[in-house]
Amino acid sequence: MTLAIVLVFLGLLFLVAEIFFTSFGLFGILSAAGLIGGIVVAFEESRGAGIALLVVTLFLAPAVFGGALKVFPRTPFGRHLILPAGDRESKSAAPASLDGIVKPGDEGVAISMLRPAGIAEIRGRRVDVVTDGAMLAPGTRVRVQNTSGNRVVVEAAGDGGAAG
Repeated sequence: MTLAIVLVFLGLLFLVAEIFFTSFGLFGILSAAGLIGGIVVAFEESRGAGIALLVVTLFLAPAVFGGALKVFPRTPFGRHLILPAGDRESKSAAPASLDGIVKPGDEGVAISMLRPAGIAEIRGRRVDVVTDGAMLAPGTRVRVQNTSGNRVVVEAAGDGGAAG
């Protein structure tokens, strides 16, 4: 019975390792092998021991897996991989609503390369913009063609400026 318990313990250990380390499924396979092997060994010992270890494993494996998933975001490695719940604000240059800020006919300057999307400064504000397919170099004067929600479509103002 000791071998069965050791195999189940190793299976649970590999289950936690699967969460914390990149193994491309190797630790998951080792976990399954340990858990199943421990249960098989327990059944060879006696039917009662096998059923008992099976029931314990059916409760322990999800509990250990869930516990590892709860702990992982608090580890240094987990903090680098998972975005905290409070940090969900938009990082976009475009405000949530462009009503009264940008109108068709307004002019500005491309700050980044517009290929066709990028950032332009229009009426003193940085705005995410898109062209109708033309690539425009930074510093090119642009004119707003239309706006729809937070989508601002621009074209080169004056004499072109398209990048080739």
